[in-house]
Amino acid sequence: MSVAVAAVRAKIRGLMWVATLEENTCMACRAYHGRVWRVDRGPRPTLHIGCQCVMVPVLKGEPEPDLLDADDWLRTQGPDFQDAALGPARAKLWRQGKVGSVRDLTNMRGRTLTLAELAERE
Repeated sequence: MSVAVAAVRAKIRGLMWVATLEENTCMACRAYHGRVWRVDRGPRPTLHIGCQCVMVPVLKGEPEPDLLDADDWLRTQGPDFQDAALGPARAKLWRQGKVGSVRDLTNMRGRTLTLAELAERE
């Protein structure tokens, strides 16, 4: 590693996942949105064909970029949009507060949990 790269890495606290929040954003990208990983850990875009996510550096001593949370963003959308984005059953659980957040719809690796797995968590 060059001296310049080492100097830059020394200033970076982590990398933040930033997703393009829209109806067809996949569950994993939506769940990762706003999460910060150490520079040498975590997933990296692109997760799939058509993935529009990026990683943004979070600098030491600086506040994290202020992003609209995926849950807050979904709350600004209507129920029909929420149903299309999450699936009707998952959206209903989310609206009823039976799922804490969009992140709770996936496991740590970004795999969308089945309805049976979500029921087990309740």
